[in-house]
Amino acid sequence: MNKLTLSIAVLFGLVNADTHMSSKIQPGPFVNETWYSGLVDIDASDDIFYWWFESKNAPDTDPLVLWLTGGPGCASEVALFFENGPYMFGADKKTLNGNAFSWNNKANLLYVDQPVGTGFSHAGILHAKDKYGRPVVNEDEVAENMATFMIKFLEKYPKFEGRDFFITGESYAGHYIPAISHNFIFKNKDKLKLNFKGMAIGNGLVSPLIQYPEYNTFALENNLITKAESLILRGGFKVCQSLIQTGVWPVALEFCQLLVTSILGLPVAPNFNVYDIREKCDKPPLCYDMSAADNLLGQADVKEILGVKNRGWVECN
Repeated sequence: MNKLTLSIAVLFGLVNADTHMSSKIQPGPFVNETWYSGLVDIDASDDIFYWWFESKNAPDTDPLVLWLTGGPGCASEVALFFENGPYMFGADKKTLNGNAFSWNNKANLLYVDQPVGTGFSHAGILHAKDKYGRPVVNEDEVAENMATFMIKFLEKYPKFEGRDFFITGESYAGHYIPAISHNFIFKNKDKLKLNFKGMAIGNGLVSPLIQYPEYNTFALENNLITKAESLILRGGFKVCQSLIQTGVWPVALEFCQLLVTSILGLPVAPNFNVYDIREKCDKPPLCYDMSAADNLLGQADVKEILGVKNRGWVECN
């Protein structure tokens, strides 16, 4: 598909048809890779955006690896451009270079913007007369949406049926991945024609009840706080755990995060990079400047190439 054909397809509303670009066509900045992007309808008003890259090793036999960024509400393109994807930005923050350590060296690598409303995925407006258009509100709904996505994805790409399959991700995906894996293995196993091999979670927020107090433990052991501060925080995190157990999530989140930010030195300025305590945090709150991807994915011609013309882009929502 050349760019003119794609433009005509988008013009006539065929954005749910896949965009297929390869190194031979060299569309825009996305060169030297064979990749596909598109939208999968979840229901009458919601859809999920995906972008996958063929393995450079043996695309017809290598596994399919799904990547989910956390947030909640952070688009998976964060990882695509800054972590494990085939592209990395050059010093000018405009030029895309290859990533020698990209995961698609050995796997077909699938990035998905989920839950609906994340990245280029669309969440419709809630109408009183129907059930459509509200965001998902718990892990069960996240998992069911992803099952719908994968079933329809396999219909688009039947060559992945029976293929080894892994779910991977980071941070708040520590909630997503176990829920999605459980759904795929136990609830929708017969519908999902995949050879589910495993899951991997990096830096995952899996259980706030258990993990929040460990910020204090980690900070003390690494001399980021004093013993006196640690004693105060220990009592605070007990309250944090009690609030989590009440199920009043907004109150629990605000209180628990207040304790974490006190360790970091906020709201004045972060004392260190929460992702690597050996470094400074140059751009809070995420500590890394990801504006290059925001600028690129916000361009109208790039969105047209990806099949999401006229959609807004937000890195984390």
